[in-house]
Amino acid sequence: MKCRILFSHLVISLLTVMVFTLLVRGSAELGARRLVLEELQGQALLLIRQLGESDDPDNVLDRAIATSRVTLTAPDGTVRYDSQADAAAQENHADRPEIAQALAEGRASSVRWSDTIGEHLLYYAQRLPSGDVLRLSGPVRTTDTVFTTMLPWLLLGAA
Repeated sequence: MKCRILFSHLVISLLTVMVFTLLVRGSAELGARRLVLEELQGQALLLIRQLGESDDPDNVLDRAIATSRVTLTAPDGTVRYDSQADAAAQENHADRPEIAQALAEGRASSVRWSDTIGEHLLYYAQRLPSGDVLRLSGPVRTTDTVFTTMLPWLLLGAA
């Protein structure tokens, strides 16, 4: 009888720890994504202001101190500038969800795999007064990094 009670308590404790761990991971992921998105939005506002004051967008984007990948696309999806790849070699971006939504609604964000960079990125795109779309992206691996650093403490708490 005592063994069954002890076993039941052990199973309930393990299930509780598992649910708690999943909740912590989910909240850490949402928090990390929110921070990355806020950083991208801030960088975009600064670049948009600088682009509005210049006749040479490539020069502004080349001089930009951005910690993220910066892409400028024409309204038809043609890549005009890319900070980490040859713009001329890029395929048309009109079908990218964040580009299409930014053209329709003014701004957008999405998380998806980047074939160019080879990892999941959080994208933020904003339509410029000219009709072009400025897109910035940052890695979402920070979520895994945050959770990985928390995992030993979660396991210690579970023990």
